[in-house]
Amino acid sequence: MSSIKILSAFIITIIVLTTALATLYLYTPVLIGYQTTSDGVIVYFKNVFDPSFIIKTYVNNALASTIISVYINQPNNVKFYKDYYGQTLKIPFSAITEYIKPWEKYNVINTSLLIIATYIQGGKAYTAAEEVEYNPSWLLNNNPIQIVATINIVPHLVKANNTTGEQITEQLTNTSNATKYPYTINVTEKEYDEPQIYLSSAVFTPVTSITYFYNFSVPLTWVTLSNNVKNKDNYTWITVGTCFFGGNASWFGVSNPKGSYIGVSYSTHIHDTIYDSPVKASLSNLSYPIIYNYYNATIAAVTYVVCKSIRGLNIPVGNTSVLEISSISGLGSNVESGDGVTRIVFTNSTGKYVYYLHIGNGSVKLFYTYFGEFIKTLKGLQYGYVYKENGKIVKAENVSIGGNNDCFYVWCILRPNNQPELRPIGTQAMLVSSGNAQVYFSYFYYSTSWGMPISGFILNYSSYYEGLKYE
Repeated sequence: MSSIKILSAFIITIIVLTTALATLYLYTPVLIGYQTTSDGVIVYFKNVFDPSFIIKTYVNNALASTIISVYINQPNNVKFYKDYYGQTLKIPFSAITEYIKPWEKYNVINTSLLIIATYIQGGKAYTAAEEVEYNPSWLLNNNPIQIVATINIVPHLVKANNTTGEQITEQLTNTSNATKYPYTINVTEKEYDEPQIYLSSAVFTPVTSITYFYNFSVPLTWVTLSNNVKNKDNYTWITVGTCFFGGNASWFGVSNPKGSYIGVSYSTHIHDTIYDSPVKASLSNLSYPIIYNYYNATIAAVTYVVCKSIRGLNIPVGNTSVLEISSISGLGSNVESGDGVTRIVFTNSTGKYVYYLHIGNGSVKLFYTYFGEFIKTLKGLQYGYVYKENGKIVKAENVSIGGNNDCFYVWCILRPNNQPELRPIGTQAMLVSSGNAQVYFSYFYYSTSWGMPISGFILNYSSYYEGLKYE
C-alpha cells in the first residue's frame, strides 16, 4: 500500500515538474535572430508575455545610465517619442501603436525606431545612435516578439558635420528673377523642444531639429554625355535602363561624425524596370546632359544637440547627426542639364523661402554635392569604346552590338553593398546610331552608406573621362 502511495506521489511529482518545465519552455523568450551595428547589437526574441522594445545603454562595454532619446519613423515623418535617463528603457508595443498606424497604407516590410543615447561626463556629452529595425505589423497585431537593442558609447570628441536647413540655404543663391525651374525640392525643417534633464547640480536639454527632403529623386543610374558626343555623334536616341530583379531592398541609417552604419531605417520589396530613351533633338539644347533613373524618397536629416544650461544660457556640449531614408514612393526617370537651375522651397518656423541653386535642373549633381559625406567609396574604370564610320562599326572594345549593326550598348550588374538580399541591379546605356559615331565609355560605381549602389557612365568623345574634363 505504501509503495502505491510512493509511486502515486512520484507520478504526481513528475507530472507537476513536466508541466512546470513545459510551461517554462512555452513562455521563455526564444531567440529569433539578431543583427549588429557599428555601436551595438539588436536581438529578436519570441516572447508571449512581453511584446516590447528594450533599450540598454553601455559605456565602454559596461552598463551605464545615459539620456535615451527615442524617435519613431513614419512615412515622410520622424516623430519624437520621449527622453529617458537611465540604463534600461522598456517600451511596450501597445504604448506606441498609435504612432505606427500610418504604415497600414504602405507596402513596407520594415521601418525603425531611431535611438540616440548620450553619456554625460565632466560636463561633456558623448553620443551614439542606432536604428532598431522592426515590422509595423508586429506592433499593430501585438505579435509575441521582444526586441532588445544595446548601444555602446565609447567616449571620444569628434566634431560633427551636421546637415541642417541653414547650412544648405547658405550655399544657395537668392535670384528672384529666375523663372525657369523644372526641378523643385521641398525642404522643411522642424525643431522639437525636449524636456530638461536634471543630473546632479547640472541641467541638460536635448534639442533636435529634423530637415526633411520630400520627394527627393535619389539617383540610381545615370549617363552623362559630353557636349562633343551630344553634338558630333550621329545617334538617333539613347536609352538608359535600370532593372530591379526582385527581392527585398534595404536602406541604412548613417550617423555623423563617424559615418557609421547604425542599422536599417527602411526596407521594402521591389520588382520593377524603368527605361528612358530621349532622342537627339531633345538633348541638343542641353549642356552636358545627364539622363538618369531614380527612386523618390523622403530623406530625414536629424540633428541632435545636447545643451548644458549655464546661467540661463544653453551651451552645446555634444552633438550628432543622422541621415536616413524614411520611405520611398516609386521609380522615375529624368534628364538634367548642367547649366540648369534647381528651385528650393524651404520652410521652417519663421516662414517659407524660395532659393535657386545653379547646379543643374536635376538631382544627380545635387545629390553628390550635398550628400557627398554619405558616399563611402568611388570606383571608376575605363569601360570600353566604339568607332563607327559610314554606318559600320570598325573598332570596338567591351561594347555589345545589337540590331542591324546600328546600336551598341554596355550593361553592368550590381549587387547592393552589405545586404543579405541577392537583388541585382542592372544598368544599361544604349546608343542607336545611323551614321558615324565615336564614344568612350567610362564607368563609375559608388558604394553608399545607405546600402544602395549608385552607378553611371560618362560618355566622352575623344578619350576616357578621368575626372578632369569632358571632351
